[in-house]
Amino acid sequence: MSRFVDYFVICGYDHTKGRSGNHKESNSQVIQRFPEKDWPDIPFIHGIDLFCQPNGWLLSTERQEPTFFISVLTDVEGKRLYCPCLSFSEVENSGSGMDYSVMFAPKCLVLLSRHAMVESFRSCLKLIYTVYTEGMNGGGDGPIKLETLVGNLLGQVTMPSPGSAPLIFSLGGSDQHTIQPPTYPDLPMTGSRVALLFQQLGISSVLTLFSAVLAEQKILFFSSSFSRLTDSCMALTSLIYPMLYTHTLIPVLPYSMLEVLSSPTPYIIGVHSKHQEQTDELVDVITVDLDRCKLTIPENMIIHQIMEPLRTNVAHELCLVLHPDLHLADNAFQSDLTSKSSVLLDKELRAVMLRLMTQLLEGYRSCITLVRVHPQTIVIFHKATFLGLRNISKECDFIHGFLDCMFFNDFIDQRGSPWRKCDIFDELYADIGGQIALELLEPHETLIHIENLAKELYENENSCLPSEQNCSIMTPLPTKASKKVSQSIFPTLDTSLVTRLIEDNQRLNMSEADQTQLISSQFKLVPMGSTSLNPTLVSNSDPSLDVLRKCISNIFEHNIFDALRNLSSVILALEFQTARLALCEELARHVTGSQNMLEQDQFTLIVMLMNTALQNNVDVDMYRVAAAVLPLATTFGRKLCPGVIQYVYTQVQDHAVWQDMQFWETAFFIEVQEKIKELYLEKQDECPLPQEPSALEIAANVIKEMANLSEATVKERVLCEEQTVYAQAIHFTTMMVSLLIPEGAGEAIADHSSRKSISSVGDTDSIDSNNNAKCRLDSAEHNSDGTNVIKFVSRFVDKVCAESSVNEHHLKSLKQMVPGLVAMHLETMEAVSREAKQLPPV
Repeated sequence: MSRFVDYFVICGYDHTKGRSGNHKESNSQVIQRFPEKDWPDIPFIHGIDLFCQPNGWLLSTERQEPTFFISVLTDVEGKRLYCPCLSFSEVENSGSGMDYSVMFAPKCLVLLSRHAMVESFRSCLKLIYTVYTEGMNGGGDGPIKLETLVGNLLGQVTMPSPGSAPLIFSLGGSDQHTIQPPTYPDLPMTGSRVALLFQQLGISSVLTLFSAVLAEQKILFFSSSFSRLTDSCMALTSLIYPMLYTHTLIPVLPYSMLEVLSSPTPYIIGVHSKHQEQTDELVDVITVDLDRCKLTIPENMIIHQIMEPLRTNVAHELCLVLHPDLHLADNAFQSDLTSKSSVLLDKELRAVMLRLMTQLLEGYRSCITLVRVHPQTIVIFHKATFLGLRNISKECDFIHGFLDCMFFNDFIDQRGSPWRKCDIFDELYADIGGQIALELLEPHETLIHIENLAKELYENENSCLPSEQNCSIMTPLPTKASKKVSQSIFPTLDTSLVTRLIEDNQRLNMSEADQTQLISSQFKLVPMGSTSLNPTLVSNSDPSLDVLRKCISNIFEHNIFDALRNLSSVILALEFQTARLALCEELARHVTGSQNMLEQDQFTLIVMLMNTALQNNVDVDMYRVAAAVLPLATTFGRKLCPGVIQYVYTQVQDHAVWQDMQFWETAFFIEVQEKIKELYLEKQDECPLPQEPSALEIAANVIKEMANLSEATVKERVLCEEQTVYAQAIHFTTMMVSLLIPEGAGEAIADHSSRKSISSVGDTDSIDSNNNAKCRLDSAEHNSDGTNVIKFVSRFVDKVCAESSVNEHHLKSLKQMVPGLVAMHLETMEAVSREAKQLPPV
């Protein structure tokens, strides 16, 4: 059971430091905190008093009205802590000599909690303040003690489990409060914050900010209201759900910490507008003046917008929701529109943005590769495959930045598993393809889909309450506090009494928890979503590919003359990816073993076709073609003389893809997935399925039954997966050496390097111009002893073994194996080069 509130803190003015007009000087102190000892799971946040008075702890000649706002803090583990603060004024009588003055000092009642239950926090703090100002009685038992309220709040109230009934509780002050737990706790709870953000800034500005967040830009909000700052920052971060904003998030930044704004890392921060002039020197920060509804983007900054037509469609949907009267304005017969509550409007706007995020992520599960199931699930996302399936060009800067941002990587880590708890996003992901297709035929369905999704979002925050119970919040309000010129100082609470109440309530909660049955897990198979984007084999009935198939058949039937007649048409067809993949399919049909020897004319034509298929380097999904060519190039060959075979790979080495580390990683993990899939399909032979499941579906079933397996069975599966990955690492290490060492290595390396068509990147440890850490082997750095190839292959071994959890023993064996493979292949290539010179060039 999770505590509703972890700490209650009383912060006040530090009289020992005197009266100072310097905002940066900290004149505050933590007067009391409960409990006094840190909880083991949630340490106390020191310096919390700075966030209670962000403009500084200053004395005032006038009494200030009580205020309430929430700060959001982050602990050392990156978890968010919510810090609701109720501030009020206390009279400070001080004087010397004949000069007596009455000044007011700020005092703050603060909570620390892991839960974003804004209204419940507000009602609890209002109750404590009211009891303090009014001296309320507890119904014949004397005055209500503040210690009772605090002890009950910290020890008695626990957060209900997700999806359970609302918790109705009283702190013992003639009050009634309600906590409505969300059905999906990871789904942001926004109230009306998103609606307020759109109303303040407009559709265009919010979409620009949305793009800026995904581009990991620095964003700075200004307002004269602390609550508006918190609302806007939290609303903006909620728009990228199902992703989580993991950079610096400080909705209310204290004035004394303004130097944080110069941080080189991305952030979303809010600052009071009175300090706006002191941030003018920031040249790489997007600023948002909430009070003036003004968005300012630095001149030297380019924000890549959502690609079309998606941006136009989203703007139209937002307009339908935010301005429903606009599309009816020209009607001759006007009808009255039913006004929506701000909360419902909020959910409809969020529904549009969630649909946008789902469309941006559409097809992502088809690009997830399973690497391991035991001892823990490991999956890898392939960006190139995703871009290829979505037919997105290299010029689309927005989507490339979207896939490279930290939030997306975290999203894959958290949601890549095939067996986990699912939420509204997963349900929408499974249906979005069908919804969009229907909306293209029936545009009026768009608003219906938005309203249905908004209803689900609303119900997540506002679960149905029992009709027979009155679950509204009831909190006594102060009747005289706002009229008093002076009032008593907030008392020092009895520490021993509060501690005893917390401990007593905790013991009671523990005994009740022991009698409560735990709710069964809601884990299930994550839906794969629309299959329209998934890669498919080229249809045998495609008439445009008949000429290609006929040409391949003629080559293997030794009808070389007929093959040459169709060759020009085939080469033209290979400009398209479907034809290149079809070529690989047709060649694979003629593979009859580990070695397939060809005649001279056959060898020449096969080499020509493979080089043509690989030369189109514009395709963002080039990896698919190269991965299909790879096993064929190491299978087809020609016999030069007894004991010397020249394989096709010696004639297709002049392509940049072979020097691309990311290609080798992608191809390796895809092959590992197939082997893992085969491994567990064999174990399911007793229960044949109507159709072959995907690797993720197989993994989900394996994970599902894991809890019922014996320790010995689990260890056996871990060993089998380890051996599978290790075997593939050996196989790919061998293929890399074959493709990376040129045919003439050792005697004609200079001539080979001059024939290379790939571009040099300077050295083996450099990264490409996009800074995406794709290592390449520099073609100008091939040498006779293969040193650079050894380095390149060793980096591959380190990378894939680390990501697939290969044990240290196997990693060491692989790295020791690489130099021997290179040396052996150099000797082979010397013989191949010598014998190949006796034949006409290919």
